[in-house]
Amino acid sequence: MMYTANVSFAGKVCMYKGEVRELSEEAASELLRCGYISEVEPEKEEAHETKRGNSGKRKACDAH
Repeated sequence: MMYTANVSFAGKVCMYKGEVRELSEEAASELLRCGYISEVEPEKEEAHETKRGNSGKRKACDAH
């Protein structure tokens, strides 16, 4: 699962505030309990594509 650091910290895992990374459940459990990290909600694929303005549909180009 992906997590974001709420504060900078160092130990078995080192992260800086705002960093996002994947952590094992074992590594994340204590950090979550202490409030050092938060889970990052996965984006839905459709929302992500729409956000970038890339719906996957392409318009035909006129080559005149």
